[in-house]
Amino acid sequence: MTAAPSHSRTPLAPSRVVHAPAWLGCLLAIVAASGCTGHARLTLIPLHSSTLTPRSPLEYTVSPQECYWWVDEEDRLCLAMGYHNFSILGDLTRDAFELSFVFKDPPPEDEKVYVARRDVARALWHRSAWHLRLRARTGNVAIERRSDDILAGRLRLTCSSEEFWILTGWQRKSPVLIQGQFTAVHNPEQGRTLLQRIEESNPRGSDSGKVTFEPGR
Repeated sequence: MTAAPSHSRTPLAPSRVVHAPAWLGCLLAIVAASGCTGHARLTLIPLHSSTLTPRSPLEYTVSPQECYWWVDEEDRLCLAMGYHNFSILGDLTRDAFELSFVFKDPPPEDEKVYVARRDVARALWHRSAWHLRLRARTGNVAIERRSDDILAGRLRLTCSSEEFWILTGWQRKSPVLIQGQFTAVHNPEQGRTLLQRIEESNPRGSDSGKVTFEPGR
């Protein structure tokens, strides 16, 4: 009688632990960070033609990596957003843009279009020794509530502008159009810090046009 063949099992290969690549962890960290700080993408368009050349930029794009909203003591909706580069040489290589709003009305329950005139919007742009400050003249900001903590919106503003150089001080320049979209997270502490920094060099109020001091750092 023929012996039954023995069925030897092939040993299973040891299980391998799959490690996520390092870049994936960095990407997730960036996404998580942007969700906690908000973000925006804005385009600045100078509304002048006298200095236009074949090579001069038609527009400038900035992407704030912080965007916050909160409600102040007067039940007004406040927004502040900012972009800052990693400046190796401090002010010599600094590139920073900050924009803030103080609306007369509270946040929307669903969605709302806010009028942005006069003291509603302020902005500062620093590039090394060059500075630009902006004040809203006309415009609208359309905002919708995404959740209890998140507001999203689009904006289009026509702003007056003043340019600062060390040798000349503040000089009035041509109007600038700012347009873009944003997602803001509720964070009163960080938002007020941004707003107060803008107010140092570009304060709101009836006498703000007479301010002549150097921009705050």
